[in-house]
Amino acid sequence: MGAVAKYRHLLEDQDLRRWHDNLEAGSLITAEVYLRGLGLYCTLTGTTPRKILTEAGSKEFRDGFVDFVRRLESQGKAGSYIERFRKVIISWTSYNGLDVQLKVNIRGRGDTPTLSNERVPTRDELSNILRMATPRGRVAIAMMAFSALRPENSTQGLVALPYQ
Repeated sequence: MGAVAKYRHLLEDQDLRRWHDNLEAGSLITAEVYLRGLGLYCTLTGTTPRKILTEAGSKEFRDGFVDFVRRLESQGKAGSYIERFRKVIISWTSYNGLDVQLKVNIRGRGDTPTLSNERVPTRDELSNILRMATPRGRVAIAMMAFSALRPENSTQGLVALPYQ
């Protein structure tokens, strides 16, 4: 079962579906990532989206969230991974008219360790990649390699990045 499918049952709640649909209108990727994030947060903390809304303004909720952050940090989770949970909770509560401030310091909030060793392929590497790809794949790779087009999981297919 995929990660999104695992949390599809959450969309049975009409308010949660509206939140998801609203996010999806802006970005399908954001909507799916936030749905998974909310579902995983609820699983890890033993709560529900509804319960988050009823407890969100309390000191106990804030303290519980800080404890959650510290637990993930002690497990070696990346700060950017932990920060996503904060953003998801703020999005969900904000959509429901709650002004929740989760002021918690998260170590490495802006770090992206999985991307730290990424680099642009050399000409030889790109040549090898193009030779191994299908004709359709070659077109997509060439469009991304030689222009400002990037894949987007939406109705637009490929989207152009702004010129820098």
